[in-house]
Amino acid sequence: ATPTLAPPPVFCFVLAGAQTLLTNITVEPENPVDGGSVRLTPTSVPENTNTCRWYRGEESPQNIILEYFTHASPSFQWRDAYTGREDMDFKCSIEIKELKGIDSGTYMVTIVSADQTVKGKVDIVVSGTFQASFICPAFLSPALTWII
Repeated sequence: ATPTLAPPPVFCFVLAGAQTLLTNITVEPENPVDGGSVRLTPTSVPENTNTCRWYRGEESPQNIILEYFTHASPSFQWRDAYTGREDMDFKCSIEIKELKGIDSGTYMVTIVSADQTVKGKVDIVVSGTFQASFICPAFLSPALTWII
């Protein structure tokens, strides 16, 4: 009889990775208005932050506004969603100036350190007045009222 060999032992390891935490984001002022500015500030920023990245909309490469890297020579990099109206400080706050209605929406932040990733998400609504002007064609009644 041929001896049967036992299968070799199998070892499984779970590698401990950096943990992901959530942060709140403060909005100043709470009710941003058309033409004004707003500052978005994460409430939890690790002291040993390597990278801070802000997104307009969902977290994807084409939605990155600004990135801050804290390497030997800290630097900011402007990305595809940058409009020229955003500034970021060294504490990972972003300020959006000259607000417009199209600035309303979701903003996300990802902060990466050596041992953790911190993510936050906030929705803002820019309020203001909608202005439009119309030229009424001659064939329409002058008593016609436009409501927008």
